[in-house]
Amino acid sequence: MQKSLNKKLVILIFALGVINSLFFMYGHRLVVDSMQLIERGYMFTQGNLIPFGPRSTHSNMIYGSLVSVLSGIGLFLTNGPTGIMIIILLLQSLAFYFLYKTRFLNINSSFLYIYLFLFWCSPWRASEVFIWNASLLFFTSSLFIYSIDLFKRDKVKVGTLLHGLSYILSFQIHNSVIIFAPITIYLLIKKEIKFNLVSFIVCVGIFILMLFPTAYVIYNNPEILDYNRSGKAHLFANLVSFAEMIKGFTYWVRYPSLYFGSTTLSLPKIAFGDRELIEQIWYGIKWLLAVSSVIFVLVINIKYFKKMPIFLKKLCWITLMSLFLISAMSPVPFNFWHLYLIYPFTLIPVAFYLSGLQRKRRIFISLAIYFFIYSFIGGYYSYKHDFKTNKNLDYKTKIIDQKEN
Repeated sequence: MQKSLNKKLVILIFALGVINSLFFMYGHRLVVDSMQLIERGYMFTQGNLIPFGPRSTHSNMIYGSLVSVLSGIGLFLTNGPTGIMIIILLLQSLAFYFLYKTRFLNINSSFLYIYLFLFWCSPWRASEVFIWNASLLFFTSSLFIYSIDLFKRDKVKVGTLLHGLSYILSFQIHNSVIIFAPITIYLLIKKEIKFNLVSFIVCVGIFILMLFPTAYVIYNNPEILDYNRSGKAHLFANLVSFAEMIKGFTYWVRYPSLYFGSTTLSLPKIAFGDRELIEQIWYGIKWLLAVSSVIFVLVINIKYFKKMPIFLKKLCWITLMSLFLISAMSPVPFNFWHLYLIYPFTLIPVAFYLSGLQRKRRIFISLAIYFFIYSFIGGYYSYKHDFKTNKNLDYKTKIIDQKEN
């Protein structure tokens, strides 16, 4: 039975994360990645379904129409890009709920509070209300974790269904879905999970049904397959380029740290006071915290990994091994959004360590203040955000201009 929790504190954590996301939503810019989703959503609102997602980095287009449908629903909501961000935030809110309801994360109330806070309020997640497919991965990774918890509670039918859905939906969002496979295989071998045949067949049926529009288009236009193979990426390219493989491996300690993604790390042009001095101070503070926090997380993983509860230790260990394997297999150099599926797993060791400290409240308040400041500044001006952006931008005109250019 799940231990009693202070629901007011959980609501407070949720509210803080939403506020941080609102800064990024208000300052959103429409870049090329955004326009790929908006174009697909616009076509959906016009009665045309594009059964392919955006093209992956130096690789194929994503198979499936999930991104097109979600973007289209968002445009129906507000007749503008903000609606897509609302859909993203709603799905991420479901991710928060799934983790909140995951019982093996509730080893004690302090651990779960800290874990939810790190997951939800960090600029890593808060900034990812941005319009691109990577923002949807927080939902599917949390669904994957929750499905494992259902297996542990002997809810095999529902667990199998949600486990399968986490694969099906991730497959139509990003190629990194393969990172789930070693985790599932390991848990099956160790008999931590088992599949229900009926639910498994239902998942296969859903997978086929959702890919039917894609298969239909490919059947009538087989040249699409040649186009989709036209990328220069090759499997195990990162194994040859050893440094890139190690780079992917380092995200295990970077995600729980204060070294956030480059799209929110660029030096903001703060337009008040002595701008140059303020920028220099901010630049120094955030880099000092970024580097020191990475070292801090690394030390925690080395010293406290073995002290975690057995199942959490197993789960983190196999995820690390999966990350190592995928880092070697990857055909492209890693960027921070490529590995968002492991983000919830990386927070477990740090949350476990912090939950054992005496001055947790001070840490909570300090991090909350820093996350708030970072989100405000990152939303004010960074690579993908600008408070001065024209929020009334006609996205339909931008689609036409993009095609003409």
